[in-house]
Amino acid sequence: MSSTTGQDGPATTRERVPEQIEERLRAQRQALAASVDELAARVDPRTQARQTSQQLRGRAEARIAVLRQRAEAYGVSTEMAAALGAAAVASLLAAVLTASRLARR
Repeated sequence: MSSTTGQDGPATTRERVPEQIEERLRAQRQALAASVDELAARVDPRTQARQTSQQLRGRAEARIAVLRQRAEAYGVSTEMAAALGAAAVASLLAAVLTASRLARR
């Protein structure tokens, strides 16, 4: 940006206005592109399926922990606790498969 002085004062005032507008437009384009990318990631079926499976896995792990505590409190045998754990894992697997099939549609 050159600064020259004329009859009306410094010329930088006129030069800044288009440059400021262009800079503002660049910043708005970048912000818009980031927003579009974020929205695209939110509606992506693979991303949704991954998030759903993570949520289901967390729920299953919490449920398994509760079942283990109950089994220990009631003196349930290791075999019975293992069977309960297997049932919880089977439920998790069924839920993940269902979620992934729904995400493909």
